[in-house]
Amino acid sequence: MDILIVDDNEALRQVVDLSLRLSGLSSLHAGDGLEALELIQSGRDIGLILLDIDLPKMNGFEVLKRLKQDEATRDIPVIMLTGRNELNDKAQSLSLGAVDYLSKPFDLEEFRDCIQRVLSITAVR
Repeated sequence: MDILIVDDNEALRQVVDLSLRLSGLSSLHAGDGLEALELIQSGRDIGLILLDIDLPKMNGFEVLKRLKQDEATRDIPVIMLTGRNELNDKAQSLSLGAVDYLSKPFDLEEFRDCIQRVLSITAVR
């Protein structure tokens, strides 16, 4: 199972990837919303998506909407990982189906705890 990191910032994807690998997890990367949907629909075993809001080609809200409307992808948990720190962005993300919302810059320990919590909950299902 892979974790999909969707962010247009390559350096951030690398930091997140390293943090995941140090926790024994593997990841895939997408730099925009359309690339993310293509990877998700390619049949890869994606167990979690870390999704930025401000993305080229298709924003994170639209990606999240499409994921939750598709029976094949609606159960993949999504954590919004974004530079937006507005309460209405968090509320919109959660109402669209995100399981959590982390603002950048984020604390690595809090990030790892969030990932483990979400993965442990989905493993029980």
